[in-house]
Amino acid sequence: DSKMTLNEYEGEQEVEIPSTAIADVKYDPSTRVCHVKYRGGNKWYRFINMSPQQFKAFMNASSKGRYVQFVMRKKNYDPSFKK
Repeated sequence: DSKMTLNEYEGEQEVEIPSTAIADVKYDPSTRVCHVKYRGGNKWYRFINMSPQQFKAFMNASSKGRYVQFVMRKKNYDPSFKK
């Protein structure tokens, strides 16, 4: 089941999610930072000022790739992050 509760994310933890586009996700509610890595790539993308409610909405989205593209990239993307 891909629907997860917020208390499963204490500190930054890497979470493998069921997605055809996204390989891994890290989220830290204390800093409100989410990192996303796409399948077939080694680069992490950082999304800032992401509330626990936003992260929960992302985890519950039927298409996580579309959620990143149409919601998170517009509101939370940090282009200065290089990793």
